[in-house]
Amino acid sequence: MRIRGVWPCDNPPTDLFKNGGNARGDDRGHVKKISRQVSEIHTEFSFELFPPKSEIGEKNLLSQIHLVERIKTRAICVTSGAGGSGNDRTLKTIKSLENNVSSNLTAHLTCIAATKNQTHQSLDRYAQEGIFNIVALRGDLNEDQNDLTTLDSYGNAANLVRGIRNRNDGDQFHISVAGYPETHPKAKSRKSDLENLKEKVDEGADLILTQFFFDPVTFFQFIEDTDRVGISVPIIPGLVIPSNFHRVFNFAEKCGTHIPDSLVKKFDGVESGSETANRIATEITLQQCSHLSENDIRSFHFYTLNRLDLVVPVCELLQEGISSSPKPVHRKP
Repeated sequence: MRIRGVWPCDNPPTDLFKNGGNARGDDRGHVKKISRQVSEIHTEFSFELFPPKSEIGEKNLLSQIHLVERIKTRAICVTSGAGGSGNDRTLKTIKSLENNVSSNLTAHLTCIAATKNQTHQSLDRYAQEGIFNIVALRGDLNEDQNDLTTLDSYGNAANLVRGIRNRNDGDQFHISVAGYPETHPKAKSRKSDLENLKEKVDEGADLILTQFFFDPVTFFQFIEDTDRVGISVPIIPGLVIPSNFHRVFNFAEKCGTHIPDSLVKKFDGVESGSETANRIATEITLQQCSHLSENDIRSFHFYTLNRLDLVVPVCELLQEGISSSPKPVHRKP
C-alpha cells in the first residue's frame, strides 16, 4: 500500500500553503514525487474552524486561537456557512484570525448556491487579501432554493476546481477537496464516488482532506481504492474528538460515517462535554492516531468544532508520543 497521509513537502507553510507557492508550475511534478515518498517527517496538523454565529462565539474563538501556536499547525481552514449560507462569513473570520496566528489560513469555497459570477467575486476578494489556499466544495443549498435549473452555478466541486484553474491567476491557488472513506451518502455507488473524486483531482486539485472516520482500517482501504483508480495526490485523514458525542453522532449520520458499537457503549450514560467524556474521547483519538502513525501517517486534519482547548492538548500528546516511538515496521494493514 502506498502511504500518502503526508503533506506534499517537508516545509510547506511558506512555499506550498502560501500564495500558491511551489504547488504549481514547473515544480508541480516535484511536489507529486515528494508526496509519494515515505520519509521521516514531523507530525503535522491542520484544523477546521467554523465562523462563529454570535459575538460571544467570536470572543470564545479568539480567546483560544493562541493555543495553535503551541504546535506545528500547517493550516487553519475556515468553513463556509452551513446550509448554503454563503462564503462571506468565511472571509470575515479569516480576517479576524490573521493577526493572531502564524499558521496559513485556508478558505472553504462552496459553489452550489451561488452563480459562477458570485463564486469568482469571492475568489477575487480572497486573491486581493492574499488568500490562495482554498478548499473547493459543492456545499449545500440555501433554505429557500428548490430549483437550480435557472441558476448558473458550477454545480459540483469538480467543475469548481476547473473554474478556479481556468482563471488568469488559477495556478496561484492551492486547492484541497473532500474525500469520503466510507462513500458520500448521496453517491450512487462506491465506484461512482471514487470516479467523482478522481475527476476533482484531474481538474487540478492538489490535496484531499477526508471526512472524519473512527476505524483506521477504513482509511487504509480508502487509500488502496484511490490508488487503484489512479489518484496520486496526498490524502490527509480527517479526525474529530467526540467529546460531545451526541453532536458528533448527528454529524456522522448526515455524512455517512459509521460509529462502531464499541464506541457508542463507551459514551453510554456519559454526559456530553463532561470531563469524563473528554477523557474517553481523548483516549479514542490517541488510539486512532497511534494506529495511523504505525503505518507512517504523520499528518492529521482535525474537525475541531471550535474546541481548540480540547484539540491542541491532544495534538501535543501526539507530537510527543509519535516522535518518541520507534520507527514503525512498514506493513499492509
